[in-house]
Order: sequence, then C-alpha cells, then structure tokens
Amino acid sequence: MRHKNLSTKLSRTKSHRKATIMNIMRGLFNSERVITTLTKAKVTSKWADKVVTLAKKNNLSAIRQVEAIFQDKTMVSKIFKEIGPKFENRQGGYTRVVKVSRRRGDGSIMAILELTYKEAPEMKAAPAKAEAKVSAPEADKTVAEAEKKAAEISQPEDTVLDESTEEEKE
Repeated sequence: MRHKNLSTKLSRTKSHRKATIMNIMRGLFNSERVITTLTKAKVTSKWADKVVTLAKKNNLSAIRQVEAIFQDKTMVSKIFKEIGPKFENRQGGYTRVVKVSRRRGDGSIMAILELTYKEAPEMKAAPAKAEAKVSAPEADKTVAEAEKKAAEISQPEDTVLDESTEEEKE
C-alpha cells in the first residue's frame, strides 16, 4: 500500500520520470529559465531546490551527491562555482514557477521555471509609515534648501575663463 507516499508520477515510469526531471534541471541550470508544463515545473522545482541547497554547502559529500544526480562534471562545477554562491544569503525559495498560458495543441497549462537571484527582502518594523510622513512646512523647507544648493552649484557662464582667448590677446 502507498499510505502517505505522495509523488507526482507524470504518467511515466520511474526511469523516464527521472530522466525528464534531470533534463529540465540541466536546462534550468544552463539558461536559468525553462518553459515547461506546470506539473513538470512543480516537480522539477523541488529537485532543483535540493540541488541548490547542496551547492550552498560546497563540501565533498555535497559535490558527490550532485555528481550522482547529473553525471556531468562541467555542470556540477558550474552549479558549485556560479549558482551556489549567488544563493549564499538566501534561506530557501531558490526557484520560481510562473504560469504563462495554455499550450495550443492540447491545452495543458504552461509555466516558466526560473532561478531567483534577488535578495530576500528584510523584515522591517511597522513604524516606518510614521517616519515617512512629513508636514507641509518641513517639506517646503527641504525644497527651499534644495533650490538654494542648486543655485550655489550652478555658476553663470560669464565667470568661466577661456584660456584660448587669453593666449590670443598676448
């Protein structure tokens, strides 16, 4: 019986499913973005997150585990040298699945599977709204100060001396 053994089979045998997922992951790590069906993207996303987690560890055991998955040393070196360090400060969510449209032939939902490199937003306290409010007189003062600085910086063209005219005069 299969109690609590949840996995998406993708209507394939185990070896075919594994090969499909590995090929999508190769494309993902090579080009950082892949367009595939939604269910394939969701399954591949789980595997890709595990590979990136291993790449962040960057030890011999992790390298061997990733080599067992990909069996391609150039791909493994790219994952550990380029992709792993980009996610060093991130705690999870290394991939993103975005629905795109339906495929014209059979109507299956297509999705983009991509790596997310942006830094995770830091949590800030709620009183930030109170700091952002500026009263009207204070705003006028800051505008006046900015105009005053701009006037000081800009100089009339008359004050700029042209060296070529001085040499011609002599």
